[in-house]
Amino acid sequence: METKATVNILGTCISRDTFSTHPNDGGYKVLKYVHEFEPFHFVCKGLEIDKQKYDAFDVSDKITNFRKRCMYLDATKKVMDYIKEAESDYLVIDSALFRITSMRWGDTIVCVSSHRQKFFEALHKKGILKEKFEEIVYVPNEEFEERLEDFAQEVLKIYPPEKIILVEVRGVFANFDGENISAFENIDDINKKNERIAVGFDVMKKKLAGCHIIPVLDAAVADMNHWLGPATFHYTKEVYDYQYECINVINEKLPRDEEERRIRELQRKYTEYYYKTFFNGISSAFAESNRDKNREIIHERRRKEHAEMQADLLLEIALNAKNASAPADIGIKTAVVYGWTRVSELVLKLLADNGIKPVAVMENMDEKRVGEKYISGGLPVLKRGIGTPKADCVIVCDLISSDRIMSRLKGTLDIPVYTAREFAKLVKAL
Repeated sequence: METKATVNILGTCISRDTFSTHPNDGGYKVLKYVHEFEPFHFVCKGLEIDKQKYDAFDVSDKITNFRKRCMYLDATKKVMDYIKEAESDYLVIDSALFRITSMRWGDTIVCVSSHRQKFFEALHKKGILKEKFEEIVYVPNEEFEERLEDFAQEVLKIYPPEKIILVEVRGVFANFDGENISAFENIDDINKKNERIAVGFDVMKKKLAGCHIIPVLDAAVADMNHWLGPATFHYTKEVYDYQYECINVINEKLPRDEEERRIRELQRKYTEYYYKTFFNGISSAFAESNRDKNREIIHERRRKEHAEMQADLLLEIALNAKNASAPADIGIKTAVVYGWTRVSELVLKLLADNGIKPVAVMENMDEKRVGEKYISGGLPVLKRGIGTPKADCVIVCDLISSDRIMSRLKGTLDIPVYTAREFAKLVKAL
């Protein structure tokens, strides 16, 4: 069979399976493949390892020779040296790479996955590694821009953007065993990893500007019978078919706008397949197994409800205050505002117009002071739960949890506690 093109891979089994799930790698020839390495500290001092002793060391059947080689390349910082050994038509990078955890081993930062820490510890006990494990290193999402610069530049030294294929991926939430579909339990962990992957993908898309992009499918499921076992990144074959067809389009070397149009069509085609084939199963799996864990969907719904409640309450408070026939002095000289929302801003206006001094805003936020628009110098922000400062009353402006907050405050404070609506009916007009 004639070879369509040669490929090197930096990433995970997602990219390798794109070829291996098709006979004879789908007509492509994979020359070099490095599975998982530390991209955030890509250029740093590597560990000094006796290669002969390293290769001869065998501690577990879970650590294959392939994985040992990838760990060696990561630990010695020779990933790109290995890739350079074979010139290829394309370099494929998949964004699952950016979900990895890092560890400091001596003066070097390496990837933690696939039993690597235990394997390195065994190497250290045997004296093959002189350095020892120091700590897990967490790279915050906001540092990806800086941390991935060296990785991008090392890639660009070997491959121009037109030879780079960047594959966008996501961990999926549902698993299919051939007959039934079920939901993964670790929803929070999947969400966190997907967030990191998305940040890493966006950064690399910018740093490798002009590279080919294979966008993620809007819907997909995992394969419980995957050859590597069930996992949120081990998909049913249709994902690999989609990515394979996209690579075929890229290899046609079309004008870029035509290439992107064709890939968008493939994305719609395969997304539609997943929706039609699995949508009902996915829905029921989430409803039965993850009703309480699907926090993102719950949060979004509550956020929208919160916004609608705020808009309604703002109008009601304004009308109440405008029509109020309140006494000149209601006996309140100071107040604490509980919660910082749009409603809080209107309450500050009511306080100012009625000669009532706000003492503080109770809220869990990083800002030290808020409300400068209404109060000269603003108000200090105090963390919730550390005690309420002395005042004549508390006004609760948190709409999402107002019932719970009101009940708790009334049970612990000996001063009046009002909702924003109740307070608006007490005071004079705006």
